[in-house]
Amino acid sequence: ISPDGLQIASLNDDNSAVTVISVETGDEKEVFRLPVPKSALGGPAAEWTSDGKTLLVRISAGGGPMTLWLVPVNGGQTRQIDVGVPGLAGFARLSPSNQLAFSAGVERRELRVLEGFLPPPVAKR
Repeated sequence: ISPDGLQIASLNDDNSAVTVISVETGDEKEVFRLPVPKSALGGPAAEWTSDGKTLLVRISAGGGPMTLWLVPVNGGQTRQIDVGVPGLAGFARLSPSNQLAFSAGVERRELRVLEGFLPPPVAKR
């Protein structure tokens, strides 16, 4: 659910794309076509940025490496985030900041925090 509570991110009916659904109208729009066949997916996950304009999408392709994507929900350039370490295992946006924590590693597990690449937090009124 988006930070303002007005949108829900979900997979579409055939699990091939991330969609955003309006809570008010029920309208659904595709925001990201998954770059792997749906049969190879290992559970995509998404987190909203604090401004509600972008989704962070994690994709695991059938035992392959997980990838992270920044997906603007109102159009714009989708881009893959290269975290620079093998074995990405999971992630979480640290609220209310726009830091991203993730675990990764091949022979050992690591926890790193990235900052400075997400939009600034939106002030609550």
